[in-house]
Amino acid sequence: MSKFKYMNVLLIPILTYFSFTGHGAITYLPIAHSFLLIPFLELFGKPRTENLSETEEELSKDNPIYDWQVYLMVPVQCVFVYLFLESMAEPR
Repeated sequence: MSKFKYMNVLLIPILTYFSFTGHGAITYLPIAHSFLLIPFLELFGKPRTENLSETEEELSKDNPIYDWQVYLMVPVQCVFVYLFLESMAEPR
């Protein structure tokens, strides 16, 4: 499960999209997520005090989940940049 904690970075573009297309309190979702929810979870979450052993480190280097998380960010950012620019375009 610890591998998927880094997927949290994908929430920010999604929440930003809802912020740009929504009205009212929903426009504060990315700010609430970034400056309220994440610090609150880090404040009350127990940090891991030990580092990975050398065998665990080698296993995590070979794990494709980390690679796919990085590769997934490129199309996500391209899609959301396009959606942002479309929302800023003048209507015809």
